[in-house]
Amino acid sequence: MAIFTLGFDEKFALRALIRRNIDKNDLIVILTPAGRRDTRAEKAVSNLISILKQIVGEPRVERIEIPVEDFTKAVSIVRNIILSRPERPVYINISGSMRALVIETLGGALLSGVDAEIEVEFEDGSHVISFKPSHLCGEKIDSLDIRILSEALKEVELAELAEKLGEPKPTIWRRVKKLEERNMVTTERKGRKLRIKTTEKGMLYIASS
Repeated sequence: MAIFTLGFDEKFALRALIRRNIDKNDLIVILTPAGRRDTRAEKAVSNLISILKQIVGEPRVERIEIPVEDFTKAVSIVRNIILSRPERPVYINISGSMRALVIETLGGALLSGVDAEIEVEFEDGSHVISFKPSHLCGEKIDSLDIRILSEALKEVELAELAEKLGEPKPTIWRRVKKLEERNMVTTERKGRKLRIKTTEKGMLYIASS
């Protein structure tokens, strides 16, 4: 399922759909502010659907108007959109529309508990950043965890990591397992050796330490 906040221009949604290789089986949900229909916004919706028809035939499109003036209700609606539809994975692009709708959509995604991929494109189209809600959930980690994450920015073997940190191998192993449970590192066994690599979520904690 692909969810988009749509404003006066369909270009962000269209570029995102092309990047995602959308097909006719994908559900596309367009979010627009309720009670604020504007000729430019209506044209953007119409253009997007028209182009999608040219690309995939008959796209599965739902347009849902969000009451942006009521933050609690808006967030609840977005949350329910995500939870009530079975399509997975969930992709959310918040590059377009008014800031209130963008924040409310992000809030609904966070409260849904679904680890969707959230994407934002720069206004000039030069860059795209993406993240998952789990990246924003605070984790209690200490200085040893940070050192492990830092050393594992480049894939490292467990015994080598323990030696670099001057800690017993069992201690580092227990820490690595806890970090892996929190999606902050990945591990891969190669023969008798265990390789460890910091994830994007783990990188956020290094940058903010």
